[in-house]
Amino acid sequence: MRRIPLLLLLAMILPLVTAENPGLWWVKAYGGRDVDMAYAVAIARN
Repeated sequence: MRRIPLLLLLAMILPLVTAENPGLWWVKAYGGRDVDMAYAVAIARN
């Protein structure tokens, strides 16, 4: 249950990060209707 607040925090930060951004983390969102919405998210270390 402690993961839920972390996921909510990630959901708030995610729209600021795109898969094309070079950095420490690679983030890709799938299946969203809009830029700020996704049904699945893949996160990996660069």
